[in-house]
Amino acid sequence: NYSNGRYVLYMAERRVREVRPPWIIPKIRNVGVYCRVSTGSAEQLHSLASQVSHFTQLIKRKGGWRLYDFYIDVASGATNERRPEFQRLLDDCENYRVDIVITKDVSRFGRNTEETLISLRLLTSFSVEVIFESEGINTSETSSELIISIIESVAQAENEARSANIRWGIKKGATDGTSGFFRRRCYGYRNNEHGDLEIVPEEAEAVRLIFESYLNGSSLNLIQGELRQRGIPSPTGKDAWCKQSINMLLSNEKYTGDVLLMKSVSLGRIGSKRERNKGQAAQYLGMSCHPPIIDKETFEAAQKEKVKRSNVIRIEGVVKRRDVRYSATK
Repeated sequence: NYSNGRYVLYMAERRVREVRPPWIIPKIRNVGVYCRVSTGSAEQLHSLASQVSHFTQLIKRKGGWRLYDFYIDVASGATNERRPEFQRLLDDCENYRVDIVITKDVSRFGRNTEETLISLRLLTSFSVEVIFESEGINTSETSSELIISIIESVAQAENEARSANIRWGIKKGATDGTSGFFRRRCYGYRNNEHGDLEIVPEEAEAVRLIFESYLNGSSLNLIQGELRQRGIPSPTGKDAWCKQSINMLLSNEKYTGDVLLMKSVSLGRIGSKRERNKGQAAQYLGMSCHPPIIDKETFEAAQKEKVKRSNVIRIEGVVKRRDVRYSATK
């Protein structure tokens, strides 16, 4: 407006309102479902199928969720290294293919507290939300890690107690002679209709040939060649035997009719590797458990010959190697 030779600017109060589109497209979030069972038994595979069906329907009903993939491991949860599908899940999360991870409960995700929390922190750094359905835990909540830590600690303690019970059962079965390990078959034997060991004649002949050749001075290489020349297949059905198989066969007391249990032990935490029992735990010898293929004198002679040929010697408690190894002349 123009007034008295001057422009006068009138500022009316501004009224602002939000203008929304006629519809809002919600963000679709990719969901990865992790399932794990410890063994491939019929019962656990049925449980696995139930989990797949349940989560498929759950994601279908949930608005804004889209099923990206299932990650299914049939393995122990003691360590992440033995779970290839879990590793694939982590890779997809890192590459922003998965926004949400959902699993049945904390024990499915892993039974080792430390490794589980490391994995959860890693997923959190990828901005991935993890949901444990049974416990009602969502890692997007700040208090979840403490809850998970408590639950995991309890689960790990229960698992360790279960492992201790299993070891106790194995020890008891070994002590009273009822352990199924006494009837575990090896090359030269098979289980009959009662589950007991009986001799396989053609394999037993190969066992006797190996012991006889070894005591006559043949090296493992020469025995390996002789077996192949005679067309005797290896325990795995291959044309050629490996030297390790021959060496282990020569050390197996089972061919005398006896069975030694607890040759190896696992005394560490869950998931630790078994190691040779060198006195860490008691061993149990079952005598005359099944028909012998060779006599005990032959077996003991072979053990003495193995020591004689070994390039490892012990001098004043120190393990050393011989300058010259055994070399067969036959």
